[in-house]
Amino acid sequence: MPTYANYIPNPSFELATTSWTAEGSGSITRTTATPTSGTYSATVSNSATVNIWGGVQTTVNITPATGPYSLGVTISHRTENHSDAYNAGVQVTVYDLLPGAAMGTRQQVATTTYAGGGGRVTLTNFTPRSAADRLVITITTASSYYQAGSSSTTYGPYQGYTDGPVGGGSWIVVSPAQYTSMLSSPNWQGSTTSTTGSQRFGSFRSVTTTTTPTISGGISTARIDAVQLQQGATATAYVDGTTTGYAWSGSPHNSATLAMVQLEATATATSTGTIVVNLLLPTSADAFATSTGTLETIITGVGAQAFATSTGTLDVWQYGPMSASGTVTQDGTVELAALIHITAEATATSTGTLSAEITVVTFADAFATSTGTLEIGLPPDMEAHAFATSTGTLEVAIAGVMEAHGFSVSVGTLEVAQLIPDGAFSDFAIFGVTENDPLMSITAVSNGGTNTGASGGEWVRIYAEFVVPAEKLAGTTKLWPRTAFVVPGIRFANLPAASWQEFTRVQLEIARPDGGPSDYMDGGSVRALVYPDRLNLAPNAIYIVADNVFSTAEEITSPIDDDTAPALLVELAADADHYVTTLLSTLKPGATYVISMYVKPSAAMTDVGFTALDQVTFEPLSPATLYSFGTPAPTLGTGWRRISTTVTVPASGAIVLAYTWTITQPQVGTESFTIAGFLVEKGIELKPYFFNPGNDPEIRYHDGMNNPSGGVFYYSDYERKTYILNEALKDHVPSGIGIGEPEFNKIPHYDS
Repeated sequence: MPTYANYIPNPSFELATTSWTAEGSGSITRTTATPTSGTYSATVSNSATVNIWGGVQTTVNITPATGPYSLGVTISHRTENHSDAYNAGVQVTVYDLLPGAAMGTRQQVATTTYAGGGGRVTLTNFTPRSAADRLVITITTASSYYQAGSSSTTYGPYQGYTDGPVGGGSWIVVSPAQYTSMLSSPNWQGSTTSTTGSQRFGSFRSVTTTTTPTISGGISTARIDAVQLQQGATATAYVDGTTTGYAWSGSPHNSATLAMVQLEATATATSTGTIVVNLLLPTSADAFATSTGTLETIITGVGAQAFATSTGTLDVWQYGPMSASGTVTQDGTVELAALIHITAEATATSTGTLSAEITVVTFADAFATSTGTLEIGLPPDMEAHAFATSTGTLEVAIAGVMEAHGFSVSVGTLEVAQLIPDGAFSDFAIFGVTENDPLMSITAVSNGGTNTGASGGEWVRIYAEFVVPAEKLAGTTKLWPRTAFVVPGIRFANLPAASWQEFTRVQLEIARPDGGPSDYMDGGSVRALVYPDRLNLAPNAIYIVADNVFSTAEEITSPIDDDTAPALLVELAADADHYVTTLLSTLKPGATYVISMYVKPSAAMTDVGFTALDQVTFEPLSPATLYSFGTPAPTLGTGWRRISTTVTVPASGAIVLAYTWTITQPQVGTESFTIAGFLVEKGIELKPYFFNPGNDPEIRYHDGMNNPSGGVFYYSDYERKTYILNEALKDHVPSGIGIGEPEFNKIPHYDS
């Protein structure tokens, strides 16, 4: 089992109360009130007699004989229905369980009781029994209220009664039978016989008894959030799979958290059983592994080299590096895959079954020898060379490449296929000038009314944007098939006799997202759009709506030395409702970005942060990122902290950052917060902020702009890259195709 950064699967209750169950007489509910991580927290409730503890528990798997461990949880808002003073506290306890043991056999490892007003509570440096394979974490609360029962008797005034006539006063005449019954009552005060006859009379008193029942216990509650169990003698700052540099090991908010940031990794492993080597997201990685059983090597990063020897089953996977080299020797089954490389070289020898897959490469060489079955696949490459020898079955598939050479020798079965089906264009239309061509009447956007200044006037560029017609059906009749060719034409209207118009540099291209044509290129040419080494897509803008009045944040001098991008000051008046947002509209759908900024709040502002929302649905895409959990940045001055979050972009490609804040009430005057070093960068690793100082040729603004609102681009050694790209394209483009200058300072997924 991996060593997780946080073993708790749903630590901030973002996925309802999944993985949490009742402990004793307790219960749990989720709330959006005062979360410290994410959007939600949880309220633990216990309704029980005095000092009977109840709440919630969760169970996690651990590796036996590991430790020590530490636990942290944020606790606040302790209440009790009679008075908050009767909340007996919150008890945090850790138990361990032996393999296969029932919950009732758990053994306490560590415990603490918290009775404070709110804060982070920790249990540190505890070690379970060496054979234990599970830990049970319970969080409970109790009521200390008790009131004993009591009884009291109140005697009322006396009342006179007689069974014969008397005069006046408070005497009441009753029947002889009623009078006789009264004589047996303990409240009867006696009787007297009248001297004038057989009349009897006496007095009767009233008695009232009051009983107070015993009250034991009540309803106690507490709010919890950000639960973290980790290995180590101390409890560190809370993390989960949404924290920058970390990832969920399985389903989001329902699995343990892995730390994913690793800059360099070197692994050497020898095993006679099963060995697994994982190097996730290093900058460079080297792996050497020997196994007589099963070997798996996973190398993910910028540069990777792998050498592996196995007498059983061997899998080598290299995902996403810029360059990869793999050498494999195998007596059983071997699989070698190099995915999404610029350059890939694969050499494999096998006496069993060999499969070599090289996918989406610019240049590839493959050499393979097999005495069993050999498969080599080289799809969508610019250039590919394959040499294969087999005494069994050989398959070579080359699909959609610009240039391919294949040499194969086989004493068994040989299959070579070029995978472009016949009749691929049979459903496209080529219209004649008199035919029903729908494109002749479709223009989506145009500046066609622009005057050209004829007869020696200035050159003016006109353009039109259109959508190529798709297949059009009317019932079962096809009005036209989809279009295969576009023939641009120019028609002049009202051209006087003996005058003329000139046109040149006609260009047909895919429409740009921001509208209008791109810079002119010679026909039949290719031009490389160069990916920057780093790209900051932060617009460096904040929009404020205060009582329906729109404004933008004030630009002030950045606290970062030499940064030409200004800091942004947001002022919040005491007597207005504010909505403060930033729109990120140039992101790549489906990609993951790290959003970070330096923040400094004013004196009475106790916290400030932001949440990323889907710009279409306004559903949250990230938990709240708060100043109180930020990293201090003393180099910027007192009070500055850096905050960050990781976001996956929705299909719309647009995200709204909604800013939130907490101000000590009542607010007396205008409060404010300032941000600087705004960075929006693709990836999952929080990197140092970079900026355009104005005099560095390798750091530039977006093409045609002089400020960071369109992006800040960093290219290492761009002049050398320009030369290499031009030379590489010359070697690969077909005859007759020209080479344009590589384009820099453009957003690859947005401007292309």
